[in-house]
Amino acid sequence: MNKIDNLIIDIDKVICSNIDKFDVSERGLLSQNILSQLRNFVDHIFFKIYSNGQDIENNYENIKKAEAFVKTRGNLKFLTKFHKLLQITASHYTLDEENSERMMLKYYEYLIKIKSFLK
Repeated sequence: MNKIDNLIIDIDKVICSNIDKFDVSERGLLSQNILSQLRNFVDHIFFKIYSNGQDIENNYENIKKAEAFVKTRGNLKFLTKFHKLLQITASHYTLDEENSERMMLKYYEYLIKIKSFLK
């Protein structure tokens, strides 16, 4: 397994551990935790697609190239759209618990699509 796969798996573990702790009383907090991981998750999926199975250097320049590459692929429009939504909502600030819950419900569809795509 290459480095990028390991990074994606590490982020996935963090997301899954928050899901495993699911409790109605903590739903907002857990949603905040997951949202904070999603941007990196999608960035690294872009990187995986761009690297085409190669073990290339994981740096900002290559991630930007990966983002540009994925944007040219019509079959990956859902990833580009999700990334754009994450840039708006999860990049530079933390939403309150209630809004985080709402965002997670909105993003659930994208996570299912990502899961299917990666399989």
